[in-house]
Amino acid sequence: MEEEARIIHEKYLKIRKTGLIVVLVDPLSKRHVVDLRKWKISGNLVYVISTGWWDMVIANKFKVGDVYPVWYFRFGQAK
Repeated sequence: MEEEARIIHEKYLKIRKTGLIVVLVDPLSKRHVVDLRKWKISGNLVYVISTGWWDMVIANKFKVGDVYPVWYFRFGQAK
């Protein structure tokens, strides 16, 4: 896990300062292209979805307090 985070940081986040474009599949199996960024919050590094998330919120009728699990995997070489 640490090695994978280092590779992502070195290969993508350093090169593309705005973040990493990823495909997010929502609970309805709809795909959303979002911008994943690494932010420092209260001294901790966290990953946040900075753009593209609002369409997913609307499509799934998410409400404040809703909690959904997040899974990640690699698809092919480029994604």
